[in-house]
Amino acid sequence: MKLFAMLSASALILGACSQAETAADNVETQVDAGVEAVAEQAEAVVETLSPDQDVSTLPAGAYLDEDGHAYIAFSYSHQGYSNPILRFNGDAFEARMNLVPDNPTASTVSVMIDPAQIDSGVSDFDEHLVGSDMFDVENHPEISFASTSLSMDSDTTGTLVGDLTMKGITKPVVLDVTLNKVGKHFRSEAPLLGVSAMGKITRSEWDLGYATPFVGDEVDLVLELEFQPEEFLVDQ
Repeated sequence: MKLFAMLSASALILGACSQAETAADNVETQVDAGVEAVAEQAEAVVETLSPDQDVSTLPAGAYLDEDGHAYIAFSYSHQGYSNPILRFNGDAFEARMNLVPDNPTASTVSVMIDPAQIDSGVSDFDEHLVGSDMFDVENHPEISFASTSLSMDSDTTGTLVGDLTMKGITKPVVLDVTLNKVGKHFRSEAPLLGVSAMGKITRSEWDLGYATPFVGDEVDLVLELEFQPEEFLVDQ
């Protein structure tokens, strides 16, 4: 009886081991399949994200900034102690581009900004900025920029010149622009291009010189914009 019991136990143990090995093989197979699927997805995303800076592959016409990936910010010296960074919220502005792919320098850019939606991160300061000492939004509810020329230093960098209007004053502004990437949105496959622009202005030239020179007069501008064809964004 003892021998029979030992043999039975051994058989059960061997059977359990066999089942465990089978289960382990199944898990390994599932893991391998999962890893392969993830790798395929990653490869597809990487392919979508691969560098491409040839605007000739894009359709011509009107483009709008994509709200979720559009940023306009500026900074200045605060008594030399820090360089605050302020921004306009995404729904505070609209950037438009008329793209001419076969002749990029003929393309134009315009931006409309609602200064009432300035965001300094400090509510009391925001109230001051929209008041008469600064943007005076009650009398000047809009800031605008309209390009007047675009020259290219390379296939991906250039200089954009345009008229900036604030508080009823219009003066030229020079922006260094970089074409970051041309491609398609990784989900919708809509045409997409990304542009960075940087420049400097002297704020007192637009009657925004409050507290100078205690607070810096020179302002650094930064724009980070992703554009898609207007017809695509309007349909969303």
